[in-house]
Amino acid sequence: MSDVFGKYSEFYDLLYKDKNYQEESAFVSKTLRRYGQNTESLLELGCGTGNYSRLLASQGFSVTGIDLSEEMLLVAKSQLAEDLEKSDRLSYLSGDVRSFQSGQLFDAAVSLFHVISYQATNSDLLQTMRNVYSQLRPDGLFLFDYWYG
Repeated sequence: MSDVFGKYSEFYDLLYKDKNYQEESAFVSKTLRRYGQNTESLLELGCGTGNYSRLLASQGFSVTGIDLSEEMLLVAKSQLAEDLEKSDRLSYLSGDVRSFQSGQLFDAAVSLFHVISYQATNSDLLQTMRNVYSQLRPDGLFLFDYWYG
């Protein structure tokens, strides 16, 4: 799957330039603060080029973004380099949402823009859910969306 995203990582932000990341991240932030308890640290699964990560970091969260595509992460890291103000609250790691291990516990996790939909088998979905659960604090939240068709 990484290769698929690698081929269009340089065009990804252009293709989705009209997507309202600002409004969506504000909704995510509001939801996490409403239902979470002192939500500060945030794990983002499938962070792509970092559009949500940067906005969530600007809203006060400490964000760790995970993505399988090295090419997407390069774009995210290059954009972060242009905005050093967020660099102390934002980091990116390469990994598969089913199996990566961050080595820390998070207050919440998010997986946005249908990343969960790429978990095409029940086994993949269960592995992802178990992996996220293992990296959340006991009262942590997991907020995700998916495409249903």
